[in-house]
Amino acid sequence: MKITKRQLRRIIKEEKARLIAENRADRLTLNLKLSPSGDDVELEVGESGETYNLGAYTDASRQKGGLYGLMRQFEVDHGMEIPPGTMVYDVDGVGIGDLPIEQMFQAVADMYTEF
Repeated sequence: MKITKRQLRRIIKEEKARLIAENRADRLTLNLKLSPSGDDVELEVGESGETYNLGAYTDASRQKGGLYGLMRQFEVDHGMEIPPGTMVYDVDGVGIGDLPIEQMFQAVADMYTEF
């Protein structure tokens, strides 16, 4: 079966449009883990391996900006925002369970205030 130049151009155009339309946020994997020392809870980005110490973001004295500061730092590091409602998976059994990022952050903040 022969493919004409016109058909090939159409195929390339369609594939290019599909790839551009693909949303990086659909592939985003966020894991809730214990820090290596076991003293803090971290948010790990599965695709990059980057970790964020959530204790620092929930502690007002460290002035990291809370959830807004975490979202802003993520955008600086990864060039994209964390979409609202992105699921965070409790892979180390921290005890919070799998929750959307906003609820997870509040649960971690509540956990730190109990200490």
